[in-house]
Amino acid sequence: MTKKRTNKSTFALKFLLLICLQQINVSVFAQNISIKQLKIGKSNENVFASDYFNNKIFYCSDKKVKSKESFENEYNQNFLDLYSITFDNSNKHLGTEENLGENINSYLNEGPINFNANTKQGFFSSNRIDSATTELFLTLFQTKLDSNNQFKKRTELFKDNYNYNIAHPTISESGTILVFSSDREDSKGRTDLYVCFKTNSHGSMPVPIDGLNTNAVETFPHFHGNILYFS
Repeated sequence: MTKKRTNKSTFALKFLLLICLQQINVSVFAQNISIKQLKIGKSNENVFASDYFNNKIFYCSDKKVKSKESFENEYNQNFLDLYSITFDNSNKHLGTEENLGENINSYLNEGPINFNANTKQGFFSSNRIDSATTELFLTLFQTKLDSNNQFKKRTELFKDNYNYNIAHPTISESGTILVFSSDREDSKGRTDLYVCFKTNSHGSMPVPIDGLNTNAVETFPHFHGNILYFS
């Protein structure tokens, strides 16, 4: 009987400590955050993967563009384009929406896109077609704002012919560290995170981030300051 009472007391004490720890965690990490839905896109359109740059919100959408020929994927959905919409952060007012145009968008999928505020460079995913098999793969492109605030024609980062996907790029504030997700042959899981270091106009060979990758899925990396977030 004494032993049973001890177990009950120990359980009660552990439960009380757990509640205290939870309260401490809440008080440490709680922040005053308000969430408001932005009315971008129609109810039948997918709008996602946003980035804020140059007083605009950039995002992917499968909305149909009347001015160009549209294509559908195997799920009868339009291919994705990249868009921007002006956003006044002081009064949370949305302004003019625009398609990023032919220097960025193709008739296949584009996005997500991530910007470096210092260099005014944008890095994004886009489809390429394998010349031998006509199969679609994702690869990375870069662009930059010119003196007229227009995007220069996109250029491909990795031009070798390969049969795997490279997607979801994010660039550090210094503009020297590029991280992306890929299902390369040397990945541990379905997709892993890779990093390459940029010096001037050249970049090092991508290497897996072994400390983060598992045999599951690592994807959607995003730099915020010196912190790398990912799914």
